[in-house]
This record gives sequence, structure tokens and C-alpha cells, in this order.
Amino acid sequence: MGSNALFLYSRTCVTHFTVNILLSSPYEKAALTITSPRHLASSRPIHPPSTKRILFLGNSITYAGGYINYIETYWLQHHASQQMEFINMGLPSETVSGLSELNHADGKFPRPDLHERLSRIIRLVKPDLVFACYGMNDGIYLPFDTARFNRFKEGIQWLHQQYVSQGIPIIHVTPPVYDEERGGAKGYATVLDRYTDWLLSLRDSSGKLPTCIIR
Repeated sequence: MGSNALFLYSRTCVTHFTVNILLSSPYEKAALTITSPRHLASSRPIHPPSTKRILFLGNSITYAGGYINYIETYWLQHHASQQMEFINMGLPSETVSGLSELNHADGKFPRPDLHERLSRIIRLVKPDLVFACYGMNDGIYLPFDTARFNRFKEGIQWLHQQYVSQGIPIIHVTPPVYDEERGGAKGYATVLDRYTDWLLSLRDSSGKLPTCIIR
């Protein structure tokens, strides 16, 4: 996926990826300063030093803004001298795969598809760094299916290329753990595990690409 691929592993023990869980993690510093555990000793940031604007893309987990607010708050407390704009453009129910259930929203409308709006986002928002969190909705809460999985992979690769072709680094956030007891889709947690494993398999084995790992 290119030398600008960065990954943030967000497999927490709750349904939503929230920084209040990350605060108790041994990787707290990595989570909140966007640094790699590999380089914690030097706290070397993986974002470009000229970064002024960070864009967040994703579904309702991103739209809710919880983890973005925590990251922004931490940044203001510890890096107040470096101005940073955090732009949340998450959209509930959205997928990067373009898939939707037939009965989504009681059949009123299909799930939003990032393909439909990304060109407008690119035209209107000029970020220096992008976070993208997809996967939770892309399996459509159904058992694992190779065709659906391939659509997710194609969507991630398409999204990635839209930004790295412009020299803008993108951090791919893995989908959070799915709570089957609360969500009701039995076996869906293992589907997201496979999506996560694929995302993480794209890391550069040479170690040149720093990776934030949050458990």
C-alpha cells in the first residue's frame, strides 16, 4: 500500500474505541501523541512535523467524536505551542466497501458509501494527516464471506491511494472489538478479527513503518 501506510491498532475490550480505555494501557503515550511503541524511548512522532490539520474519517465510532476529543485535549495540554486543527468527518453507518443490508434503516435507505463523498472531502479539506477507521459496518453484521471481505480490502486500498497519491499520510485504524452480547450478531467478532489481521498484515515487515498498537 505504499511507504506512507501507517496503522493504529484499536482492539479494545469494549464495543467502541475510546481513549478512556487507552489511558490505562501501557501504550498510553503512543495512543495520545501518535507515536510508535517501537520508538517510545525517544517519543519520535510518526506524523510530519509540519502537520497542522488532521482529518478523521469513519463511521459512527468516529462521528461520536469520543476518541478524537481525548486526543485533541491531550494535544492541547502537552503541545499547546503547536497549533493543530482536528476535523471530524465521520458519518454514521458508513462503509468503505459500499455494501449494505437490504433492510438497513428498515429498508428506507442503504448505508452511506464513502465512495460517494470522498471526492468532495478531498476538494474541501486539505489535511496534512488522515485517520480512517472502517470495518465495523463493512461485514454487514453477517458471517464471514470472502466476497464481502474482498470489497472491504478493495475499499481500503482505494481510500489509501486517494491520499498517498497526493503525498498525504494516512493512518488506518483497525475496527474495535465487537460485543456480541450487546450487538446480537453472533460470530461477528471473529469476522472483525479477520479484517483486523488483514490490515495489520500490510505493515512493513522491515520495521520502517511505525505502528501504534492499542490493546
